[in-house]
Amino acid sequence: MLAGMGLSIWLFSNQTEYVGLVPTHVPSAGDLTFEAGFLITAVVYLSWHGIERMLAPAGRRSLA
Repeated sequence: MLAGMGLSIWLFSNQTEYVGLVPTHVPSAGDLTFEAGFLITAVVYLSWHGIERMLAPAGRRSLA
């Protein structure tokens, strides 16, 4: 969650005191911090979960 928050604020924030990299170069994009944070966090979670399932021993794998 911290990775999603940090990256989304750094890249997509469009506020009065801080403007991220994407809104600086594409002003019409607006503030996409929430949406980008959700997607980044989902990708990190799913990647981590997939790697963990691949590395888990066969007897320890769950059905979920």
